[in-house]
Amino acid sequence: MLKSRIWDNANVQKIKNQKKLFLFLLFFIGIILGIIYYFYILNSSPFDLEFNLFHYNEYFTRSIILYDSIKNLDLVNFYAYFLTENISHKLIYLRPIPFYFLFSPTQFTFFYSNFIFNYLVLIALYLVLLKIFEPIKSFLLTLSILTSYLVMELFASFYIDLTVCLACAIFFIYLKLFLKDTRKNNIEIILLVTLLFSLKNFAYLFLPIIWVSMSIYLSIKKKSPKNDILRMTILFLTGFLLYFILFLGGNQIEVWEDITISMNHITTDDAKPLEIFRVLFKSLFTKNSFNNIYFLNAFPFFLLNIIVFLYVPYTLIVRKDVFYIILLISSIAFNFIVFNILKHGHMHRLMFPFYFIYFLAIFELFELIFKTLTSKPYLMMSFLILGIILFNVVNLADKSKLFLQRFEPGVYDHARGGRISSLTNELNSKPIHSRIYLDDIDIDLFFKSWLVDNSGNDFFYLEKYDKRFRYVLVQTPEEANYILSGRTII
Repeated sequence: MLKSRIWDNANVQKIKNQKKLFLFLLFFIGIILGIIYYFYILNSSPFDLEFNLFHYNEYFTRSIILYDSIKNLDLVNFYAYFLTENISHKLIYLRPIPFYFLFSPTQFTFFYSNFIFNYLVLIALYLVLLKIFEPIKSFLLTLSILTSYLVMELFASFYIDLTVCLACAIFFIYLKLFLKDTRKNNIEIILLVTLLFSLKNFAYLFLPIIWVSMSIYLSIKKKSPKNDILRMTILFLTGFLLYFILFLGGNQIEVWEDITISMNHITTDDAKPLEIFRVLFKSLFTKNSFNNIYFLNAFPFFLLNIIVFLYVPYTLIVRKDVFYIILLISSIAFNFIVFNILKHGHMHRLMFPFYFIYFLAIFELFELIFKTLTSKPYLMMSFLILGIILFNVVNLADKSKLFLQRFEPGVYDHARGGRISSLTNELNSKPIHSRIYLDDIDIDLFFKSWLVDNSGNDFFYLEKYDKRFRYVLVQTPEEANYILSGRTII
């Protein structure tokens, strides 16, 4: 009995030491990647890193405005401005603010903060994975996410997609723990639901699908699931209510506008509940609604998609757990609606909420193969994963291979970026506080997002952060000191 207790204590201590070791290794790898991304971002222009410069300038500007309000302890203005923007992915312009205080409020910090933030979330994922897997598997599964070249690129992007991927992974793990015992992890579920709504408006579709799927899962696993389904419903609604109050200021109209933004590929009508459902129903029965098979194409590589679907029989036979299968089916339903009903086209970013399930599927099948072939499967998998990560890092240097340029076809325009950059230099040569009129639609859209609006409002108090704020955009040529047109400032 004493020997057994000593053995158990030694085993517990061994596991604790392994957890600490792998946590240290993650931080060590993060420091190395941090140095690499520091120079990568420093030597890149926004035109290299982004496919949509309108968004980049818009969110950088908004983050600077919010930062300045906090710095001057003007919290009333901070929250008032925060609430005026109903776009749900507000974390994009909240995320860099702490780093502005740590470093400086610059465009470089805006980009680099995304790497630091997302790598910390990646470490949080490892800590959460420890709740369901042994340390070595949690560590390697976390690292396996870096084998995606798109993920590696997104570390240098300001977009929220990578955060969505990692946050959903953490959500799935807590959801599995919650469904095992619905009396536990209630606070975590509420906060994660609030977080997912605040990240991006995909949550309006994603969370209802998850709720339906998990209700089915509970019905399969338990003889009397009603109380558990009711508790899950209350937690989801509480999470949404927190988002509704804190991020939308309790404004019901902004909820429907938020939903409409996610449907902008199929409607430009006003945000009215009945209109939204009418358009969705009509879209379902339009031509080719059921011919788009992109919802089966989770990865841009055919072989990886086959591996993902091989995971279904493996899970049924080996794991005897339908939780991940139901999540995989949920991802198919989600992507079918996105591609065939909402008509978003084939953008791999839209599959990011479920990417962790795909990574898990591929990881566990490789785990099975290596356990069959060698006595040290995790050591061999470590070499494979680190080799792929190294390959991705080397490829980052070749900007002609950037996947972001194919991320959302038709949006990325390097030539237009160069033209805007040239015009920006010309504009900066003009007297400060000049009033500028823009008569080119591309340039107009770009600078509207750059300088916030074209209503004659000035943001001169922000020029200490960026010289772009030295100018005022106006709505008519008569109000202007200079007119920006084509390649010439008149």
